[in-house]
Amino acid sequence: MRRRVLLASVLVCLLLPPSSFAKDRFLQGRVLLVGEQDDLTPLVGQDVILVESGDTARTKEGGRFRLFLKDIFRPGTRMSLPVEKTGWRIQYPLEGDARVPDDLDKELIEVRLLPIGSKKFWSADRIEKFIRDTAEKAKEQIRPEGKPQDTDFSRYIKDWAVKYGFSAQQAKAEIEKWVAEAEQKNDPYQLGLAAYAKKNFGEAGKLFEESAKGKVRRAQGAFTTARQLTEEAIRDFRLAGDAHSNNYQFDHKSTTIWQKPLLHDTIGRPLLSPTGMCSRSTRTTPRPITRRTSPITINSLPTHQPLISRTIGLSDIHMICLLKSILLSFMWLLGDTRKRNGGFLIWWPSLTSMRIPRVEFLFWAL
Repeated sequence: MRRRVLLASVLVCLLLPPSSFAKDRFLQGRVLLVGEQDDLTPLVGQDVILVESGDTARTKEGGRFRLFLKDIFRPGTRMSLPVEKTGWRIQYPLEGDARVPDDLDKELIEVRLLPIGSKKFWSADRIEKFIRDTAEKAKEQIRPEGKPQDTDFSRYIKDWAVKYGFSAQQAKAEIEKWVAEAEQKNDPYQLGLAAYAKKNFGEAGKLFEESAKGKVRRAQGAFTTARQLTEEAIRDFRLAGDAHSNNYQFDHKSTTIWQKPLLHDTIGRPLLSPTGMCSRSTRTTPRPITRRTSPITINSLPTHQPLISRTIGLSDIHMICLLKSILLSFMWLLGDTRKRNGGFLIWWPSLTSMRIPRVEFLFWAL
């Protein structure tokens, strides 16, 4: 019975698609205590939680931790990493909010903790985040018969101040100080936050719209610049290949550079790749860079692959192993199995009833 359970487990593993055996992904980081002189001390034995998945890890030597990441956590995805330690609060990332790094193997998430009451908490980015969060929470106070001046920020300020070990008056004074500094700048975003903090909601709305439109224009300009630079890079690589070929340096890296992607986006997809480069000997203009959007179907898979393999998504080697395992299963269940030299010697006695000489099948471990 135990042999049959083991055999069934092996078959299930072989039937799983190759993607099921993908390498596990882990978020790596460390937790550090920040001293008054900005000295950093690793925190060992501290629990770190990934709120979105519920996974927990405990810091080890050097304050390092590893958290399992599901496939839904792509590079750039927002996540929350709260760290609860009595007498301490998170300095950075703000409120424990972070993003999944582009390279999980090389990049670490640093969670820095400050003691409650530290003046280092009064940073501009923290005050900006408080005002943004307050704008989101204050929508709950909107009433059909209400007025703008009825909006009350005092309870938000008090809760925020107590969290970091300050009084509401201290927090309010720091916010007013930040507002005065922001009003001296020419940044519509910060001016909008300052206007909102002063309950000048109409002015704040106009400034935020101005800021948003400006960022849209910058994004469009950046896209145009990136496209132009990509086209120029393709042109220059092609010319480099032509020049080295004319110099009879056919093994020079510039003549074979199109054999692998040169630029990638944040999740590893090629931006500047062979599909976007032209042959130095046959083309005079760059081939446009395109991205395949059509779904993968059976007909789009290699024609040499058997139909059954294409249907269940297995490679040729994987399919051979599966067929061998199925054959081994029948031999195992119907015959007598004995171990020999690290493999399995399977004798099928029913063959003798068919007037066929006794045959011993030797299947070595897969």
